[in-house]
Amino acid sequence: MQIRKFHGRDFEPVSRIMGATWYADQGSRSYWLGAEELCIHLMKSDYALTAVDEKDQVLGVVLVRSPREEDHDSQLRGVWQQQLTNLEMMMRMLAIDVRSALSLVHDEGRLMDNASDTFDNEGIGVMPLVIVAPEARGQGVAKALLRAGLDWLMEHGTTELRLVTSDDCDWQVYERWGMRRVLAAKSSAEPSIGIYVYQGLPQLEGHGVSGNKLERGNEENGTSNMKIEQMVWTREPKEWAAGDDVISITTEPGTDLWQRTYYHFRNDNAPVLQLETDEPYFSFVVRTDFSGAGHRFDQCGVAIYLDSDNWIKGSVEYEDGVIQHLGSVVTNHGWSDWATTEIPADVREMWYRLSRREDDYRIDCCEDGEHWRQMRVCHLHEGLGTIRVGVYACSPEDSSFTARFTDLSLGPCAWEAHDGQQPDEDIEA
Repeated sequence: MQIRKFHGRDFEPVSRIMGATWYADQGSRSYWLGAEELCIHLMKSDYALTAVDEKDQVLGVVLVRSPREEDHDSQLRGVWQQQLTNLEMMMRMLAIDVRSALSLVHDEGRLMDNASDTFDNEGIGVMPLVIVAPEARGQGVAKALLRAGLDWLMEHGTTELRLVTSDDCDWQVYERWGMRRVLAAKSSAEPSIGIYVYQGLPQLEGHGVSGNKLERGNEENGTSNMKIEQMVWTREPKEWAAGDDVISITTEPGTDLWQRTYYHFRNDNAPVLQLETDEPYFSFVVRTDFSGAGHRFDQCGVAIYLDSDNWIKGSVEYEDGVIQHLGSVVTNHGWSDWATTEIPADVREMWYRLSRREDDYRIDCCEDGEHWRQMRVCHLHEGLGTIRVGVYACSPEDSSFTARFTDLSLGPCAWEAHDGQQPDEDIEA
């Protein structure tokens, strides 16, 4: 992957990416809507960077606006204003009826204008747009674009970043990188458009507030220097606490992780606290106490949460006072499964050991921290390279309880390599 300056020839592929991402339900109109919105963003930007593969195929783009007046190029913005005028003329000539959908594009623009006060402070650089092609997601493109855009902004006087997202973006990724939301605005149109503004300077390297990386290991030695202060929240809960070796999370009603399968809903609002690592072989161990759980589906456990569509969780889910479900969920590309077994309701603690061998994973459990039994072996399609591992807790229905996590460790991989049948030659490891 290479990051280069945005070229005029990139306009069409980026428009198609935007159309496929945000206007897929508009059919043949999706490209025109993507092009319209791209023009609007380019008119408000000073510089654009494109991520491309080895064949110069566009993978994504980032647009930036400098805090310095001298960096604003009115001539370039005029070019994109003319492009917008030409687009709208072409749509009229082709008799493309995009009025209702275009109103949403312009509605977002009005929301941005109304929120302009948050961008007027000295030293604030803005990213109006970061977008990645659907087929390139999970490859680190967004992070590379954000890094490149931030580098340009800091060279041009930026001391703080404002990054803008909308309703249908995976905006939690910015919280994982240490930014915080400072503005949310909704339109009165139907369907409503929402924008969210985040501030901060992303922590793109290291792990959490300390910025310390784990010492890289291998299958034999692994790593063992995990610290709670190095962990980072995805959706920080209202009530939580952390000490030297204990984390407590008080769940909020209606929080859950699930994608599509059987229930036909998408729930993605449970708090997850994780450590980022690129270690390809490790075992993460944690002891969970869910003695306060007492309502159907109350749960807490171990997790690898990459984004809304790609994650693993293992936990005990309270059922009815007689039984509970000890189980795991693996979600690949937006579809979840659920593998469970019943255990007695009087079990109030459970240990988990989540092991990684590159993009294959295994979950073990036990009640005493010694006599482990296998729960699950699985594959995470986007699970190569840098990932995040940690704990979560949630209450999908109208309830709340406090989950406790202790004895956290990240160490050598306890899941040994297979010593039986050798891999087929035509299957990649």
